Amino acid sequence: MNVIESAALKSKRILVTGGAGAIGSHVIAQLEAAQEIVVVDNLSSGNLANIQANNVSFHVFDIRDTDKLDAVFRNGQIDAVVHLAAHFANQNSVDFPFTDLDVNVRGTLELLKRCQEHDSVFVYASSSCVYGQKPGKLSESLPIDDLHTPYAISKYSGELYTKFYATHFGVPSIALRFFNNFGPNEGPGQYRNVIPNFIAHALRGEPLVITGTGEETRDFNYAANTARAVSLAVENRLGGNKEYKIFNVGTGKTTTILSLAEKIKSLSQSQSEIKVLGERRSWDHATARCADIDAISDDLGYNVQIDLDEGLSHTVNWFRDNPTIWQK
Repeated sequence: MNVIESAALKSKRILVTGGAGAIGSHVIAQLEAAQEIVVVDNLSSGNLANIQANNVSFHVFDIRDTDKLDAVFRNGQIDAVVHLAAHFANQNSVDFPFTDLDVNVRGTLELLKRCQEHDSVFVYASSSCVYGQKPGKLSESLPIDDLHTPYAISKYSGELYTKFYATHFGVPSIALRFFNNFGPNEGPGQYRNVIPNFIAHALRGEPLVITGTGEETRDFNYAANTARAVSLAVENRLGGNKEYKIFNVGTGKTTTILSLAEKIKSLSQSQSEIKVLGERRSWDHATARCADIDAISDDLGYNVQIDLDEGLSHTVNWFRDNPTIWQK
C-alpha cells in the first residue's frame, strides 16, 4: 500500500478523532507525512497499541468534552480534521439511540463549529447505510429516503451539517460514505463487523452463523484502501478546493455473505460449520449494497490497491499474531 507523500501534508497539523480505532490507525499511517497528527479518542473501542506512527500526540477524551476540545484547538493551528469518532454501528444505535444521537450528531457539530472558528479543513466519515435498500450500484446522486436505523439517521444528519458549514461558513469539507470496512486492528465483538467475528469463530472452531439467507451481498473494502481515500480527501482540501463533495469509498465489487464465510473458513484452515439461519436482523432490510466509485476515482484519483482476498489474508494473519484478541 503506497503512502501519500504530498507537499500538501508537510508542515500541517491534522486532528484525527477516533484515531485509535481500526480505520483510524490505518488513516494515521497514510498521513504520516504530516508534521503532527493529533489524535482524540475516548478508547471506548479503540486501542493505543493500534497507533505505530512517531509524529502523534494523543489525547484521551470524548469529542463531546468541549473544554478539552477547545484546548486542543488552542494548542496550535489544526489545519485539517478527519472525523472518524462515532457511536458505532447499526445494532448499537438500535439498542442505544440517544447515545447515538448525542455522539454522532452533537459531536460532529462541535467539531464543525471549531473548524469554522479556526479555518480548518473537515473530512467527515459517513456510511453506506444511508442508502438503505436500493438496487444496483449506489451513486452519490441517489436520493436518501430509506433510513433504517438511528445510526443511518445520525450519519446522514452529520452529512447535512457538514454541507451546511461548507456552504454557509465556507469550511472546506468532504463527506466520505464508507462501505463495509475490514482489516487488522479490529477485533470481534457484539457490535463489530461480520469479518472479525467470522474470523474469531473460525479460529476457535465455532459455527459461522449467517443471520440471513447467505445470498445477501456487500462491498467489502480493506481498511488501507479506505485510509488512502481519506488521505486523498485531506490532500485535496488542503490544496485549496473548497467545494463540498460526497464520495463513496468502496471497491465497486460485491461478495455474498456465504462466499465470505467460505473464504474465511478456508484461510483460517477451520473445520467450523457454516450455519444459515434464513432470517435477517429486524432492522436489516438491505439485501445488496455496492459502491459506484467513479466519482472518487475521477476527482481524487482513488483506486483499490488491496482486493478482498489479499485483505482477508492480511487480516487472518493479524488475528493469528494476536491470539489474545480472539481466544476465550
